[in-house]
Amino acid sequence: MKTVLPVATVAALALGLSGCAFLPGAGPSITLDAFELEAESLALDLTGVAADVECGSGSIPFEVGSEAECAMTDPNSDDAATVVFGIAAIRSSDDFDLEVLDVVDTSGDPSSGHPTVPSSEIEELAAGSLEQQGVIAAVLCEATEIEIFEDNTFRCGLVFEDGGFGEAVVSIIDFDGSSYSVVAAVVE
Repeated sequence: MKTVLPVATVAALALGLSGCAFLPGAGPSITLDAFELEAESLALDLTGVAADVECGSGSIPFEVGSEAECAMTDPNSDDAATVVFGIAAIRSSDDFDLEVLDVVDTSGDPSSGHPTVPSSEIEELAAGSLEQQGVIAAVLCEATEIEIFEDNTFRCGLVFEDGGFGEAVVSIIDFDGSSYSVVAAVVE
């Protein structure tokens, strides 16, 4: 099950742009600066963080399945990730849904000095976050140790109670140096 959130009408906003990879196609297109505004809205909905999202210049086809690889940065900590966002549904030229297709943490190397915890601790907290949303699933993260820092965002596998499989985007939030919270959202 993917998390697909409706996003509001695109507002005019001047943003600094950086490089972005996209998949070309025919038909109507959407500018990447408009796309990144919607991606920022989705990132805020998923993580609670007003991250800076930069998808570059140019445009991509305005059709379901189009995707853009964007740089997402937390302006408070400079933690960064490369996120692939995709168009999941289109209702009109300014009303469409995005989804997160992939997340790669690019904030630094393992010697960053951030504290780590066993992935089992994060898996348990992520399962609790999903349960609060009505989703019952076992969470399985690939890493054995996970760095704890504000807005560390990564993907983990899910095994639903009916035996189905899925993925979740998991984020570390409210880190104050000694305690933290975990939020998770199912990715369809």
